[in-house]
Amino acid sequence: MKSSLLRSRLPALAAAVFIVSLICLGAIVARKPGLLVEILHRPGAADHPAGTNPAKNTTQPGRSSIESTITRKLSDLEVRPADIAVKYSQQDRSLAIQAAVPKGKPFEWVVRQLSNAVEGTSYRVSDCLVDEKKLSCTMVLSPASKRDPQVTLVVTSADRFLTSNARMAFVIEDLEDTAYQIAVGVLSFPEPLTISLVPVGKKAPLIAQLAEQYKKEVVVRLPLEPAGKVPAEFQQATIMVHYSEQSIRAMVCAAAQRIINVKGYSNLWGSRALEDSRVMTIVFEEIKKQHGYFIETKSARNSVAGPIAQRLAVPYENVSARLDNAPDLVAEIKRDAAIAQMKGSLVVRCAGTRRLGDALKAALPFLRQSGVRLVFVSDIVKRAAD
Repeated sequence: MKSSLLRSRLPALAAAVFIVSLICLGAIVARKPGLLVEILHRPGAADHPAGTNPAKNTTQPGRSSIESTITRKLSDLEVRPADIAVKYSQQDRSLAIQAAVPKGKPFEWVVRQLSNAVEGTSYRVSDCLVDEKKLSCTMVLSPASKRDPQVTLVVTSADRFLTSNARMAFVIEDLEDTAYQIAVGVLSFPEPLTISLVPVGKKAPLIAQLAEQYKKEVVVRLPLEPAGKVPAEFQQATIMVHYSEQSIRAMVCAAAQRIINVKGYSNLWGSRALEDSRVMTIVFEEIKKQHGYFIETKSARNSVAGPIAQRLAVPYENVSARLDNAPDLVAEIKRDAAIAQMKGSLVVRCAGTRRLGDALKAALPFLRQSGVRLVFVSDIVKRAAD
């Protein structure tokens, strides 16, 4: 009897509870009008297929790891946050990233850097289309898991240049052995150059004076004992490993006195002397007294110059790049500029010739547009030592 009465009253009780709930909900919504919209748009389990997770909102702090990887690499390439646009599609769970890379770095190198950044992630580069004329690239990154979004990365070249320019220094050798007109043609180049002179050269003092007039930097090429025979014209000026400490110090000072305004030193030959710790310690002690630096060219296999320079706190650089006497010197300079952009700085040796002077002038607009700043060797070597 009681159970029948209860069953008869259930619809009325349910209706009463429903009405009270509506009244309470109306009161809450009246106080917070946006709450109802938030409740209605809140995704539930029914919004996602069984066995899958909701796609991450990549515009929020909990964005996907692939987006973080790409944006970090773009930051390394000096792309400003304002030049990066990220769009996430909720429908197909795809991620589109657009970025404008500043001028100054080789575009092919930029694409390779972005491709390498994907290695070690759950993504792979499934397609890559490069337009060399427009300097643009469309890269498709496919995930290993269907739960992760497919990424389309579009990279273009920005109108602005790099915020921090690469630095490049040219060491001009053998200028004392060229004609006066050729020497003037090279020295009149309007950007910084470092002139390397052998002190026993007949025209070395004159070239040093011209270098000062044209505001160029001068270094001395010290003749150091080679593994083979010393040429006759250099026998009196070459530092031999059996020389006394006093003789070595006197020869270093004499070389600097013959050429004015010496900023640094380099080696002429020296495969044997560069491997002798006693000789190089004495040489570097004299260089340190003069607040100079040392650049090693034609390095010996077992050279001790680098470690000794570090121990004595003498600015030092091992220069391996050389501008060869190629048919197209301008193309060679452009390739070296690309290396400077990748490394941040580069010191290049080259012989002082008429072709070099013409090539430097022809390549100068390209270097400026690429964000490569020409500096003296001291600007690179001494900063690295600091």
